[in-house]
Formats: sequence, structure tokens, C-alpha cells
Amino acid sequence: GFNTNMSQASTYTQSIEPRLAAAMPRAGVIYEYVRWALKTTHAPPHFHLATILSCVSYELCRRGLGWVASADQGRSNKLHLWTGIVGGSSIGKSTVVETAQDFMRDLYNSVLGEGRYKDPWVQADGSPAGLRQTLIEKYFDFNTEQTLAILWHDEVARILRWEDGATAFCKFYDGRDYSFHLRHLQKEHQSGVLRNPTLCATFSGTPSSIERLTTAEHIEGGMFPRILWFRGTVPAMKRMLVRHTFNAERKLLQQYWTGWMQQLNGQLLLESNRPVRISSEALEVVGVDFFDRHREDFALEDRLEGARHRILSNHVYVVAAVYAASQGRLEANADDMHRAIRLMLWCMASVEQITAGLAVIDEVRLRVRLTEIVQAAGSKGVTMRNLFRALSPKIRDKKAMTNAIELLVETDEIVMVQIPGP
Repeated sequence: GFNTNMSQASTYTQSIEPRLAAAMPRAGVIYEYVRWALKTTHAPPHFHLATILSCVSYELCRRGLGWVASADQGRSNKLHLWTGIVGGSSIGKSTVVETAQDFMRDLYNSVLGEGRYKDPWVQADGSPAGLRQTLIEKYFDFNTEQTLAILWHDEVARILRWEDGATAFCKFYDGRDYSFHLRHLQKEHQSGVLRNPTLCATFSGTPSSIERLTTAEHIEGGMFPRILWFRGTVPAMKRMLVRHTFNAERKLLQQYWTGWMQQLNGQLLLESNRPVRISSEALEVVGVDFFDRHREDFALEDRLEGARHRILSNHVYVVAAVYAASQGRLEANADDMHRAIRLMLWCMASVEQITAGLAVIDEVRLRVRLTEIVQAAGSKGVTMRNLFRALSPKIRDKKAMTNAIELLVETDEIVMVQIPGP
């Protein structure tokens, strides 16, 4: 059977720091996984939380679970989560993903039988069209009538380079088909439709690559707020060269997870199609403890500040429901919501760190582009109107352009002259 507290928990020699523990479930499969995984590598513990969140949400989605508010009798909402890990080189970003993948694959081999399950991880490489076609051909689940997978990539900068990437990314997340003209499909048929995509994801990348390639479209278009971001650093002296697995404890942990899966299957067998409910107490917590306190922040029009605060509204209910289900419950209580809110505040702080330099980078890009346009015009010069028209729509802002020109004039990088009237 499944018990929310592992009897073998005392065998662990490391503990989770209080701030992170307060933002995690107090027990259950997520909590116990992080307790084990944090001592297998030098990576920050919250990186392990990021990877296992997408795995648990996938497990819930493949059983057809969603979430609803306590008084809501309508259609349930999806329980999928997308997480992003951001840190410098050699910090363990790829290692934590590999640790989770190896753990889950061994668990599937044990529970379902070796070779009798579909590997859920799909590397989001290449183009959006290629990814879409892979999902169409290999990942539709006839039992739940969903296209199920866990997307991953060890360099999110490659996704930022996608042409029309923000739109494709958001539609994949929102569960909508992103239609492409696929030349190798000679006619419309069922396999050419991405049906009900329910995708979880974990991406990773370095701060410099994200800052270099992120545009206003990625933030204002909703790509950034759709991801739970986890930023971390590790002092050089703490970086281990040897990776440990602690096999005995790993085996106990997999038995614990097996019990959780069996209990979840039993609950859904007795109450088919039942969603995870957000209790009225939990709804009151999120209303009073966060939304009322930060109402002005959510109204901010600034694209960076707004993204930082809208991240909570997009995810807090999903995280609370996932936390409850990870402990074998199909109702999220006030404690689950408190912990979900703390995690959102953690992720919002990460977003603030990641995007801190983006405004400055946008200003530099604009000044560089303006200088290039003026230099290309040569001795003829260029009018303000034509200068504005020559800018890319992504950086076309009259106020920002005026400020940039004033700075370029002050530094003698360009010269402005008044054209006499007729």
C-alpha cells in the first residue's frame, strides 16, 4: 500500500533547506524524490524539484486527471506543467534531467514491464513542424484520447531561435494544434492532426544564452509566464566530479512510487473521471494571501514586471493540485495552496533574475540598429520617419527610439541636423 511518509526516510543523510521545504509538499512522492536526488549530484535541490514536477504532472495527465475549483461543476482543467532550469555551465542542469529520466524509466520497467511502455521524453529539437509531426505519429494515447509526452531540451536557446517560436510554443502548451504546411503530407488525413495535445516539459539553459536571444515577443506573447523558472548557482568548490546513485535507497524509493501509482489507479477505478478538486479553503488562501496583496502588481503594464506576476495566476492552482495528488489525495487543501504560493514566489524571483538584464539588452540592440541604419544611409542621412520605418517591428517604439537617438547624439555617435522648411 501507499503511505505518505516513507518509513525509510531516516536513512537520508541530507535535508532540504527550510525555504525550499516550505515550497514543496510536506510528504509524498515529490518530497521523497527530492530528498533522495539532492545527494546524488552537486546540483541545487530545486533543480531536482523542477524535473520531477513535470514527471508527476505527466503521470497524472496520462490517467486523464485534471483539476477543478470546489464549486465548479464544469470541465476540468489540465494538470500539465512546464519547468525551466537556468544556471551556468557545469552546474548539473543536464544531470538532474538524466537522473529523473533514468529513475522513471527504471520505474516503468518494473511496474509495466521492460519494453512495454512508451518512452514519454521527446527532445524538442529541430523545428516546430518536425516536433509536431513526431507527436502526431508516435504519442497519441487512445485510452485518454490525448497526445501525451514530456518535452525536454538541454539548451532552451535553440527553442528561442524557432521561427514564429513564441506562437508555436504557446499553442503546444495550451493544447492546441499549430498548423503547418507539411510538404510530405499529400492529403489531409487523421494522422496529420495533432489531437488534444497534453504536454509536460523541462528545459534548461544558461543565463547568457537566454538573455541574448529573448525578445519582447517571448515575454509579451506569453512564453515566459507559461514556464516555472528555477534559477540556481553552485560554488565551484562544491561541484562534485563523481555522480552517486545510492542504489539501495533508490530501490526503496521506486517501491514507494509503485505504491503511489497503485493507489492512484485504485482511486480512479472507484471514481472514474474524478478531477483533483481545489477546496474552498484553498481558494480562500490564494485569494487573500496573494491576489489581494499583489493586486497592483498584476495590473502592471510593463512587459517584464507583468510577466513576473502573471506567472502565479497561470500555475498556482495546477501546482496545488499536483502537490495534493503526489500525496495520494484528490483534493488540494489550504496547506497545499500555501506551499504552491511559496513555490510561485520562488519562481517569480527566478524570473526577475533572468529578465533583469533584458531591458538593458533591448536598449543596446536598439542603439546598435539605429547606428547601422544611419551609417548605411551615408552622407545623405535619414529622416526620423524613415528611421522609424526601417526598424524591425519587434523593436519599433517611438519613445524608446527618441531616447536612444538622444543618447547617441550626446555620445557623438551620430549627428542630428534640422532640415530647413520650404
